[in-house]
Amino acid sequence: MSDELRTDFHDQLADLHSSVESMGADVVDMVRSAVDALLEGDDHRVDEVQEADAAIDATYARVERDVYTIVLRQTPVARDLRLVVASLRVAQELERCGDLSCSIARRSTRLDETVLTPRVRLLIHELGAEAVSMLAAAVRAYGVLDGKAATAVVAADDGLDGLYASLLRELFELRQAANEPLVEAGLVARFLERLGDHAAVISARVHFINGDTFEANDSDSG
Repeated sequence: MSDELRTDFHDQLADLHSSVESMGADVVDMVRSAVDALLEGDDHRVDEVQEADAAIDATYARVERDVYTIVLRQTPVARDLRLVVASLRVAQELERCGDLSCSIARRSTRLDETVLTPRVRLLIHELGAEAVSMLAAAVRAYGVLDGKAATAVVAADDGLDGLYASLLRELFELRQAANEPLVEAGLVARFLERLGDHAAVISARVHFINGDTFEANDSDSG
């Protein structure tokens, strides 16, 4: 490969990496807005989250095209190949996080005060804040390919799981409330917990890029 082609190749890799990192920052903002929309019952915020999701979908499609172009034209190997493959996987995880954000925001009209008690509101807020923190940390770890930071994200998943369990217990105590809002609140809890799973998978991709051995539960399992 000539020096000119090599420079072009590494520019493409840098652009891909930057695009996925930027996509991650946008998704973190989406999750934060989705939780706010849910707790505030803000229809305008719901619309904003849905609009942001359309932009995330478009970014993912562009990343996918860029990955295929790089693989077909440049035939990357070793760490470069791992970066390309992992970046596509990270983008997939982020796209799913965007979908979950929409699902959370849309439920703002399906919950009522019989379910959104002060305690439930607090737990949803805390669970959402932890999910945002994990996802933001995973995106930062991917941005600088920091394996130590990626490991810390996976370790934080236990705390998020604890909040999830606390919220489910609180919802169980409200089992005399109307069934549909209670089910919807349970789904919100599950969606927020899933965001942590996606963050863990993103972090595992950082280890993969660096050539480290590291396992995280696949976000499609469970």
